[in-house]
Amino acid sequence: MYSFQRILVFLVGISIPFNQITASFAGRNWSLGIFSCSLYFLSILPWMGGGVKLARAYGSSIWNIVFWVILLQMMNMLYFDGGTFYYPVSLVMCIVFFITLLLHDLYDRGAIRWVIYGMGFGGILVAVLFMLGVGVSINPNSGRLEMFGENPNVMGIYMGISSIVVLNEFILRDVFRLRAGRYVLFGTYVPMVYLILETGSRTAFLIFAASLIVTVGLLPAKTKLLKVLLFFGGVIILFFLGKWFLDSDISVLRRLTETVESNDTSGRDELILGYMPTILTHPLGVGQTGAVEISRKVFGGTHVFLGIESCYSPHNVIVEILLYTGVLGLVLWGMFWANVSRCAWRAFKDEKNLTPILLLLPVAAVILSAQVLTEKWAYIIYAYILSAGHSPSAIPLRKRTLLRQISCVRDGRCYSSSHGSKGR
Repeated sequence: MYSFQRILVFLVGISIPFNQITASFAGRNWSLGIFSCSLYFLSILPWMGGGVKLARAYGSSIWNIVFWVILLQMMNMLYFDGGTFYYPVSLVMCIVFFITLLLHDLYDRGAIRWVIYGMGFGGILVAVLFMLGVGVSINPNSGRLEMFGENPNVMGIYMGISSIVVLNEFILRDVFRLRAGRYVLFGTYVPMVYLILETGSRTAFLIFAASLIVTVGLLPAKTKLLKVLLFFGGVIILFFLGKWFLDSDISVLRRLTETVESNDTSGRDELILGYMPTILTHPLGVGQTGAVEISRKVFGGTHVFLGIESCYSPHNVIVEILLYTGVLGLVLWGMFWANVSRCAWRAFKDEKNLTPILLLLPVAAVILSAQVLTEKWAYIIYAYILSAGHSPSAIPLRKRTLLRQISCVRDGRCYSSSHGSKGR
């Protein structure tokens, strides 16, 4: 059963870059991502009775988000004026998925890593298809490269996350014990980087560049000499990569040049300034329903997707939270992000696992420049980091005992929460 669920969660990770691919089933269209998540969720249903133990194990990490959703819905009801009433369905689905991942990892310690590995393999698959010209198109409006109809910014961020997993988990940490064979994966890492650059996503480029610099600076080494050699080797690679980048005519270079020369931020500044008066006069926010009305008045329109009307996104999650739920909502999310950050640092300090810190980079970049509240990949990263920071050697003894109790099968056979080996 554990192996089957790990396969399903692995497929969920692979499906993320292919979220725009849909198929008809049972009278409706299903995206590949929703279909894989549904199968995975059904496989975890027998364990849903462990919700109380889950709350005890992860405490405020879950409650902060749950309380925020309750606050959001209260504000939606308060500012409902008979027009558009917004149900945060996508947000709730992401949170349920987040809780499901944590619950799965409590019963099968280490299982959550497989969704991260799936994201890495998904990126490899996209890179191979990109080199073969499969699924590649050019957006007629922006002139930017797309893969399988996915937004170029979103695809660029996916590939940035995948490049972190491939380099640090598959190549440097060699999690699959390929030994010398792991270096073959550099053959897929290079086209992944090239695809990031060709999407023209400035956020994705900054994610990739920052992750590479942090990897070179913090990568654990057995000796100081090896650490020095790795550092200078990384500097040389970055130098030649930067030289090739500046000599190339690629989308992201043109867009970065526009940002510097003409202060082109794709309208982000205007959106943030347009919402600021509402934020300053409504310290508890106006909910999503109130934000729709503000969007109509200030910008003369709203965003409509699948028949659902919403306000124009400010492309800044902090501003978005303040707009919806005010200072209290930002405090709840701030506490959650602080806990996730502590777990990432704990995993690095205690387990020498650099991946959680690196995966904070795309989350932080998107918080400041895009929208992440309803992005499934962000909740995968949250769950993975919380799990990594709650490893058996890093969590208090009381919670370690709880994890061992949860990992026991009722017929008397027990599985070690760290290695999954049988015992009596």
